[in-house]
Amino acid sequence: MTQDVAPPLPKSSSNTKGCLIGCAIVALIGIAGTAIIGYSVYKMGVGALDAMTEAEPRPIPEVVMTEEESTAATEKFDGFKTALETGASEEKTFSFTGQEINTMLRADPDIRALGESVFVTIENGEVNGEISLNLGNVIPFLEGRYANGAATFSISASDGRMYVYVEEFRMKGENASSELQDQLRQQNLAEEMNTDPEFQQAMTHIDTIEVVEDKVVVTLK
Repeated sequence: MTQDVAPPLPKSSSNTKGCLIGCAIVALIGIAGTAIIGYSVYKMGVGALDAMTEAEPRPIPEVVMTEEESTAATEKFDGFKTALETGASEEKTFSFTGQEINTMLRADPDIRALGESVFVTIENGEVNGEISLNLGNVIPFLEGRYANGAATFSISASDGRMYVYVEEFRMKGENASSELQDQLRQQNLAEEMNTDPEFQQAMTHIDTIEVVEDKVVVTLK
C-alpha cells in the first residue's frame, strides 16, 4: 500500500534581506497554512475548501506599543540589519519579542501585506502565530478564501542554516489531521530559504538562533 504524502510546500516570494527573523516567521506561517489547504484539496477534492477555509477573515490582535517602544524596536532591527550586511558589530546578541517582530512585519514595505495577516507571540520558549490570510495572495485560484488558524513553531539555527518546524497547526479552531501534522513536523520549512544566496550570506554572520522564554535570541559570530 502506497503511503500518501503531502504535496510540496508552496514557495514564498518574500524578500528575506534585512528582515531575517520576521520575514522568515511570517513567510513560514503562511506557507504552513497554504500547505494544509493544498494537502486537503489534494486528498479530498475542492469540497475540502469549505471545511478548511472561510469566506471572511477573522480579526487578529492589534499590535499595542507606545511610540517610544516602536521607535526602539525599529532602531534595534536597523542595528541588526546593519550587522548582517557588514558582518561587523560590537553587539553580538540581539533579542526580539513577539511585539517587536509584529511591529517590524507591519513596517517593512516588502512584506506588509502578508505581515498584517499574522500576529506573533513568543512565550515559554515557543513561537506562536495567528493567521488570517487571503489565500489568493499565495494561491491565485483561492482568491477570497481565508486561512484562519494558528500555529506553534520551533525555530533554531546552527552551522549557517535555519531550522523551523511546525509543532502544532490549527485551522478554524480545530487541529489539523494527525497525518498531516506528523508530515509537517518532519519538514524543515526553512529549507528553501537556506538555498537563497542573500539568505545564505546573512546566515554566515549568525552563530545561533534560539527561542528563550519570551524572546527570539540571535547570537552573531
